[in-house]
Amino acid sequence: MLCELAFAALTTEAPDWYERYREPMVEVCEDIAERAEDHGVPPRLAIALAWNESRWRNDVQGSVGEQGALQVTPRYHCDDVNDCDYVEAGLRSLGRFISDNDTPTALCIYNTGRDWSWCSYAERVLRTLEVIDRAMAIEG
Repeated sequence: MLCELAFAALTTEAPDWYERYREPMVEVCEDIAERAEDHGVPPRLAIALAWNESRWRNDVQGSVGEQGALQVTPRYHCDDVNDCDYVEAGLRSLGRFISDNDTPTALCIYNTGRDWSWCSYAERVLRTLEVIDRAMAIEG
């Protein structure tokens, strides 16, 4: 239900375009949400981050080798770069950053590797989280 509500709230600007990808996107979102708490990450925060990183797509590769829905850099986050669960690696890293920092700082570290108290990336993820939270409040 969380991911269906989030999908509806986050795709209002191009609902027809996103609709054809609903099923695989929601499936990735649900996987992330189900595994987030195991790493001390609030599920809504994890899916907001994944929305900003990949639009909940596991097949995304970033410009410097980031992989998967959470855009993990394998050489930094994976024990075995040839056999890495990118969701697990991303949630483990984010959970570690959250346990040592406030949420905005943890998001900045996740994105840049730097211990900044504020960055535009954190602001974007937190705005996405607000959209998700509003959708959940409306649904009740």
